[in-house]
Amino acid sequence: MARTKDNKRKGLHLHRTTPILFNGSPTDRKNITFVTRLKHAELAVWWNRLLNDMKIQKNETTA
Repeated sequence: MARTKDNKRKGLHLHRTTPILFNGSPTDRKNITFVTRLKHAELAVWWNRLLNDMKIQKNETTA
């Protein structure tokens, strides 16, 4: 979890809107948002499924 002195963000997790793995900027503040732990988990599942689907498609086209 990101450390912050801002009480509005207390208990929230830093989330990159577009993950670095998908060419999201690691430094652009526009690519950062703070979400609840539950929302962070939901987003992680979504991005992981997308990554797995892309790997499967790549394997099918190279086979």
